[in-house]
Amino acid sequence: KYAEELLDATLHKLPGWSERLRLIQENWIGKSEGVRFAFPHDIKDADGKLVQDGKMYVFTTRADTIMGVTFVAVAPEHPLAIRAGQLNPALAPKIDALKLGGTTEAELALKEKEGVATGLFVTHPLTGEKIEVWVGNYVLIIYGDGAVMGVPAHDERDWNFAAKYGIPVKTVIGSEQLYRDCLAVSNAYQSATGGAPLSPTELLNVNWNGDIAGQLAHIARVSPEASNAVVGLAHQMRHEHFSAERGLTINSGKFDRLTFQDAVNAIAADLAAKGLGEKKTTFRLRDWGISRQRYWGTPIPVIHCDDCGVVPVPEKDLPVVLPEHHIPDGSGNPLNKDEAFLKCSCPKCGKPARRETDTMDTFVDSAWYYMRYTSANADTMVDARNDYWMPMDQYIGGIEHAVLHLLYARFWTKAMRDMGLLKFDEPFKRMTNHGMLLNHIFYTPGSHGAKNYVPPTDVKLTHDEKGHINGGTLEDGTPVLYGGIGKMGKSEKNGVDPQDLIDKYGADTARLYVMFVGGPEDAAVWSDTAVEGAMRFLRRVWTYCADRAADIANAGAVDAATLTAEQKATRFELHSALKQSNFDYERQQYNTVVSASMKMLNALEAVKPGACPSLAREGASILLRTLAPVTPHITYKLWSDLGFEKTDGALLDTEWPQPDAGALVQDEIKLVLQINGKTRGEIVVPSSADKAAIEAAAAASAEVAKFGEGRAPKKIIVVPGRLVNVVV
Repeated sequence: KYAEELLDATLHKLPGWSERLRLIQENWIGKSEGVRFAFPHDIKDADGKLVQDGKMYVFTTRADTIMGVTFVAVAPEHPLAIRAGQLNPALAPKIDALKLGGTTEAELALKEKEGVATGLFVTHPLTGEKIEVWVGNYVLIIYGDGAVMGVPAHDERDWNFAAKYGIPVKTVIGSEQLYRDCLAVSNAYQSATGGAPLSPTELLNVNWNGDIAGQLAHIARVSPEASNAVVGLAHQMRHEHFSAERGLTINSGKFDRLTFQDAVNAIAADLAAKGLGEKKTTFRLRDWGISRQRYWGTPIPVIHCDDCGVVPVPEKDLPVVLPEHHIPDGSGNPLNKDEAFLKCSCPKCGKPARRETDTMDTFVDSAWYYMRYTSANADTMVDARNDYWMPMDQYIGGIEHAVLHLLYARFWTKAMRDMGLLKFDEPFKRMTNHGMLLNHIFYTPGSHGAKNYVPPTDVKLTHDEKGHINGGTLEDGTPVLYGGIGKMGKSEKNGVDPQDLIDKYGADTARLYVMFVGGPEDAAVWSDTAVEGAMRFLRRVWTYCADRAADIANAGAVDAATLTAEQKATRFELHSALKQSNFDYERQQYNTVVSASMKMLNALEAVKPGACPSLAREGASILLRTLAPVTPHITYKLWSDLGFEKTDGALLDTEWPQPDAGALVQDEIKLVLQINGKTRGEIVVPSSADKAAIEAAAAASAEVAKFGEGRAPKKIIVVPGRLVNVVV
């Protein structure tokens, strides 16, 4: 019911979700438009009735290749597979063995394709040919009809299966070039032999390793205009295993030379006219089975009575509470072994009954628990407060939840909406998939290939001749092997305790480094050296503010008209960095917010104490407010110590800084100067300078005279606002 709505919202209504995440959900929902059709048959069951009413159904998104079917494959649990085992008992154990391949597409994709020929045949619905039925371990009974058509020429999986078991291959899709090659060879064949021309169908079905190869070699010699076509056609038919690409239908009788969509339409119409098929839309998405044989899930409030059947637990007896001191032994359903929980009375008849011992999938809870926080004391699931607080503005979580938790939460929200419990369609407006922190991995060899992992902090590193880590030793001299860089984890003992970091460097340094190490969605390698770099930066911020405290305390607002050219340049850098940091805050790129703050400090430090107190005050105010979300403690202290709290209010309450448009206007700009593509310096030109003025300034520069060795410029290339390249 919800698959189409979920897909539509995935494609069009989740602008705050990454393209990667939306694509994962789109593929998982898996909308497919194709044709569902039947292969008629006369296979009967033990009672003499036609199995499945004499029709074996399949679904395909490539109806244009139906004329290339050379086998069909069914799941081991399919009625035809079961009947094959009954008719030929020797096949039964082989068919049963195929059930062990896995229960998901992902598992089957990694497993070698295996099958059993049943000796049963179905009829091709359009050609009337007899098609053998195989049982394949790559066909799942839970998907579609539990059966697939086999077209080896145009499906890689079918090709591999057919090659393994010697099943014929029939090519029915070709390109326009293939057609032209066929026609050229056919005409040349007629001219060279005096016989009838070969049709494309005949050419595509000849024995390319037999006599035809010699004939075509003769054709190529006597008909030069056909030689290229012969070579191309022979190569394609001999060496290309299959082609899964769409193209023109060939070798398909009355459906020849049709494009993909035209072929699908024509074939679907013929199947419909025969009462054997129709166009259909399917989804990979399946119903959610929520029962689990676990102890820790939410109890399912149902009672089983021998007389009354399945009876809901009365509302007055809710919630059903799990036994507190039950310890599962690791075998079977744990609640089945707790007699005190299991035994109860039927709410209807009062006779002895059994409580349901399956529990709900924990994804049921995570699909909506966050909404309960908005109205935790409500008698219903949620109340009107939920519509105020939801949908959630920002969700941060791992990409591993893309196709389970996040999809379940979206479905659950829509179900609650349809029950009248809430008034919105989607639970999460904006989704950020955080990256992973990586660290070095070290270990000592254990028995039977085991690895005994060692914390990186316990290792004294050794390096190879190129300076790369290649191992190390423990304090007692024990050699340690290097396992490369991997995700921080408890098992590898390569995690970093935040408390240790805070104790050594302080909370602000820890926060600053984590923000600076990379974008929120990027993986990043931990570096103790870089942590120390973050601490040094904060010390510089402190030192700058301390050295200019008197200037800042006594300064007024900046008067741009009184600034020197150098001070204007500093203010330009300050407000340019502020503009960039504001943009990066909006797009959640906090690592570049820190980079922008570093640029601010670099620019401000270049102005000596006392040179321009108003600029120092403005700069400190902007820098501290920009850094406040990242390093709240040091910025709060400095904001107060410098007197900003008295003039501008508390740091948490003051206005967020905005760039001054006037400060971003420059009288002069610097352009990188290149000579023959190599950077040799820079030139300063008026910001209003046109191309001719920039070329003149570059040609007259000392660098051109020096590195051009007196030669006149042949060409000057100007990249506006960035650089000028002089070719001499």
